[in-house]
Amino acid sequence: VTDRNTIKVALTHWPVPDSVPIGGLVTATITTGDRQLEIRHQGEPITRFDYTIKHAIKEPYYQPTHRSLLHHV
Repeated sequence: VTDRNTIKVALTHWPVPDSVPIGGLVTATITTGDRQLEIRHQGEPITRFDYTIKHAIKEPYYQPTHRSLLHHV
C-alpha cells in the first residue's frame, strides 16, 4: 500500500481504506465473470470495485492440465 493509500493494479491506482497501514500487504483479484476487483488484507475482503473489461472474455489461452509444473522432475 502506497503512502497515498492506493495500490496499482493493471496500470490503475485503486484506493485502499485508511485502516490498512501504509506498506501493508494486500492481494487484489479481478473476477472476469462478474467484472469485479476485490482487495483483501490478511485474507479478509476490505473493498470491491467494478472493473471494466474492454473486450469480450474468451476461453483461456491454455487448456487446464492434469500435470504440475514439477511433473518432469
